[in-house]
Parts: sequence; C-alpha cells; structure tokens
Amino acid sequence: MPEADIPINASSAIVRGVELSLHHTISESLSWFLNYSYSKARDRVAGKFQPRLWDQNNTVNFGFSYSWRRWQFNGAASYYSGRPFRTIYADEFPDDNNQPVLLPVISKDQYNRASDTHELEYSIARSWNLTQGIVFELSLKAQIGEGYEAGSLNLELAF
Repeated sequence: MPEADIPINASSAIVRGVELSLHHTISESLSWFLNYSYSKARDRVAGKFQPRLWDQNNTVNFGFSYSWRRWQFNGAASYYSGRPFRTIYADEFPDDNNQPVLLPVISKDQYNRASDTHELEYSIARSWNLTQGIVFELSLKAQIGEGYEAGSLNLELAF
C-alpha cells in the first residue's frame, strides 16, 4: 500500500503504552531476547480524538545471538499490528474557468487499519585480526518484510 505523510494540525495528543522485555544469556556464546509493547496514540483534531497515523497497538520482537570461534550468527523476528490510514479519493471540482478538475479528498472521520506485518532479519559475520588493533569483518545480512513479499540482502565489509 502506498503511504503518504499528510500533516495533521492536532491541538493535542495522548500517547500511552507499556513494554515488557525478557533477555537471557544461556552461555557465553548464546543469548536471546523477547519483548512486547502495547501502545495507543491519539491526536485531538477539531475536538475529536483520532488515531495517530503511526499508531501500532501491538509489537512483538524475538531474537537470538550465537558466537562460535570468530563467527557470529544473529536472527530476529518481529510482528507489528496494522497502522491506521485514511482513504484518499478523487472528486471533481470546478476550476477558475468552471472546467472540471480532479482533486484529492481525504476522508475526515473514517479510519481503517492496514494488515499486520511480519519481518525476519538474520546475519552471519566473520572477523579476522589483521594486525594489532585492526580487525576485518565480513558480514552477510538479510531482511525479509511486509508479509515476506519483499526482502533485501546486504554484504558489508568493515575495518
């Protein structure tokens, strides 16, 4: 779904939330984390509260890290509840010459929520000590998101 940032002239806003996190180190080379957050963000516009366009009520993240010799393996999975959006449609209006022109109209009161999204990220890295104080690291990172429809693969070199 295409997104557009449309400014909202809110007179005030209320944001409330809570986050719970767990982290456990199983051994010197293996650890994991899990966190959950709930939030609610509302703007006050023309005396009425409405969802902020970045309001995602539920977020869950899980990840792990494993080290073996000079290798590092990391993985994470995330879930996000859908963000609110307003429908934009075109309507015909007369221009200065009374000719019809299509202009965008934003629905003022009706909000929908986009589908929930999931994301996977993982990486493999290997480091080498070249000389004293200089470390070369090669990492391969992959990310798959938006319901696993799109992804990216990155190769990074670092000194």
